[in-house]
Amino acid sequence: MINTMKNLLQLEELGQFLFAIFLFTQLSYSWWLFPACLLLPDLSTAGYLINPEAGAWS
Repeated sequence: MINTMKNLLQLEELGQFLFAIFLFTQLSYSWWLFPACLLLPDLSTAGYLINPEAGAWS
């Protein structure tokens, strides 16, 4: 039962990701912007490498 639920959640996440890609293709933005937006949370946490205060502001 647990393994089935895990597979169902992973399938749902894949569907959401593919739908996001589809929606992005309908916009007139450059393709480099899509992976850049995926990496924004990682870039914002990079401020914590400096110190916690800089991380809180980023």
